[in-house]
Amino acid sequence: MSNSELSVQIGSKELFAIFRETSIGILRLNTADCVSHTSDILPTLCKLEKLILGGTYTGHCDIQLPASLNCIRLLTGECSSEWLCSWLIKLSELDHTVECTLWDFVLIPRAEDCGADSNTHVSNMRSKLLLCDMSKIVLFVNTGSKELFVIFRGTSIGILRLHTADCVSHTSDILPTLSNLEKLYLSGTYTGHCDLQLAASLHCIDLQTCECSSEWLCGLLIKLSELDHPVKCELRDLMVQSSVEGCGADFNTHVSNLQS
Repeated sequence: MSNSELSVQIGSKELFAIFRETSIGILRLNTADCVSHTSDILPTLCKLEKLILGGTYTGHCDIQLPASLNCIRLLTGECSSEWLCSWLIKLSELDHTVECTLWDFVLIPRAEDCGADSNTHVSNMRSKLLLCDMSKIVLFVNTGSKELFVIFRGTSIGILRLHTADCVSHTSDILPTLSNLEKLYLSGTYTGHCDLQLAASLHCIDLQTCECSSEWLCGLLIKLSELDHPVKCELRDLMVQSSVEGCGADFNTHVSNLQS
């Protein structure tokens, strides 16, 4: 069944018991209820390579993952900080390269009245996450918030892909803290001054399906040269915006100065 892709919207424990120890290759669970019913089934799926999740997740993440998993996608849904931290800890324990995509998955804001105990628990989970080796996790983010990226501050993520300029702006003070980040992928539209702060460990930056101004590209290249070690910069499907005729002499002088 390794070529089978199973998508379940409404499931029961009895339903998922049928799939125990089968060789399903791709599994999509569209609700948190489905995931809860697979709690003791997932570890038995020895050929499962891709897991796709939707729904709302809170509390501690108690999902047991099969050792064969190499790709997980959180598509449309939401989760708490505690759940996401414990989820990333489980991924790091797989001890091989795992692609983790956060597509339209948002972080649930912490309730103002959640109390000191809850905040302490989340803080403890964050501390455990900082001790994990996340260098083998490839993290893709399409929709992110400042609160989401704060969770990744100071972690050992090795590869990060940011699909939009909004995601990049939310990581402005986070990227320099990623001490093991070696590869950064960017997509989106970028104009004005490049205020991207880069991790000192960065060895490769890949601009995929990007549009940018001359000013921004010059600024990025200046920042890469300041890293003072070999850095591979790949420009894939990159379009540089034409200079606007009416932007004035001051703007043209500014671009010329950056070029110099």
